[in-house]
Amino acid sequence: MSNKANMKFFATLGPNFQTYDILLKANEMGITGLRLNLSHGLLEERLDWINNVKKANQISKKPYGPLEIVLDIQGSEIRIRSNKTITKEKGSNIFIKTYSSDYCEDDILYVNENFIINTKVGDIIHIDDGKVEAVVENIESNTLFAKLSENSIIEPNKSISIQNKYIANDTINPDDIKNIKLAKQLGIKNFMIPFVRSKKDIIILRELFTSLDFEDYRLYSKIEDQLGIDNIDEIIDNSDVIVIARGDLGNNLGLLSIPRAQKYISKKCNDKNKQFMVVTQLLNSMIDSTVPTRAEINDIYNSTLDGAQMLMITAETAVGKYPLKACYYLIEAANI
Repeated sequence: MSNKANMKFFATLGPNFQTYDILLKANEMGITGLRLNLSHGLLEERLDWINNVKKANQISKKPYGPLEIVLDIQGSEIRIRSNKTITKEKGSNIFIKTYSSDYCEDDILYVNENFIINTKVGDIIHIDDGKVEAVVENIESNTLFAKLSENSIIEPNKSISIQNKYIANDTINPDDIKNIKLAKQLGIKNFMIPFVRSKKDIIILRELFTSLDFEDYRLYSKIEDQLGIDNIDEIIDNSDVIVIARGDLGNNLGLLSIPRAQKYISKKCNDKNKQFMVVTQLLNSMIDSTVPTRAEINDIYNSTLDGAQMLMITAETAVGKYPLKACYYLIEAANI
């Protein structure tokens, strides 16, 4: 099912990947799209990055077309609030509370009330795409006490989830609406929806776009939990692009379930002739290394054989030390 001639390659904007010169070089190498993650702030705070993309598009002379911007909205994903990065040793406890204001105590992680309500003793909590794992040992009032499985570094505003458990949350929030309104003014037409659980989530977004007289747009539905997999047929039918988001899939299904889930979603998309994208840790080692692992090269190549028309790297460019090298290997591995 490989369709390498029409492959699209996406990188993620970030502190290490946002100047017009580096974006121009990436485009000339074959990068065709740029993801802007809005989980960490508002679109209005990244206008300088958007302007750099536009400047790179004006200068580029390569045949790959202009760099498309894809906004990854906040959606229903739950994230922690904290004052600072927290470092803890294996076996120590973390404390997770319900937030009621913008005030945060040091060494406390804050989440919304839905998360606390849906948690029970024995639940496995994943933070930051599974980089941090903890087991809930006690619950008192609005506070969870969870023991860390390994030495951990917990950074502010990272994702948090409970393994094999669905937590109801609004499809969109006020920040999303504000960002989408500004995106329309800026001419941005591509939007990723986190944690799509059924066609209802997509319909809610489409109704919002209609109310804003926003007609020419594309919705990328991220499959990140079991509900998304269970309802994959109706999600495919109502989406423009499917995103196999392996970070939160691993958090919610467990690491050993990712290969089967990816193959299953890929086949469903192929059967329905729907474009799909594979993301998360395609070149994770290159955040700190100048070359990828053999397994990463195999992962990229096999994703294209499974029929993926789009591949995307995230932290590899956003905060990685060698963003252009990561772009190079992403493209070259897909075109073997």
